[in-house]
Amino acid sequence: MIVDADSWHMRRCRAYYGWDYEPGNLCRHFWKTVWASISLGVVILLGLLAIAFSVLLVWLVFRNPWLLIFVGLGVTVSLVTIYVDKRNRARPPKKEKAPGFFTSWLKAKKGRYCPLIEVRGEETWKIPREYGDTEST
Repeated sequence: MIVDADSWHMRRCRAYYGWDYEPGNLCRHFWKTVWASISLGVVILLGLLAIAFSVLLVWLVFRNPWLLIFVGLGVTVSLVTIYVDKRNRARPPKKEKAPGFFTSWLKAKKGRYCPLIEVRGEETWKIPREYGDTEST
């Protein structure tokens, strides 16, 4: 199985496990991606709880409903702006592509095998010089 080095699951695993992460086979890579995604979800949940706690703290300290409304609207407008900005970016035309990550995993699970993974586009994932790249430029 060929996996692009810039795919979302490779970027997530390399951010979570380190830049030298090698997937090995599909089964191992799938469960490492699941764990990295669950961890990301926990971090997002903790961030939302921190925002809720700060809004509650503003309410308890100042007891001013207008300030609470202002903070709540500020957070909401910020999140909506980020969401709209991401959706409005120009997308390249769709290409014919191979089966996706989860589809390949389900087929492998059903067929009771674990295909090896070959990473394509590895040259874009070189470790920066400050992290130990010894190549001279």
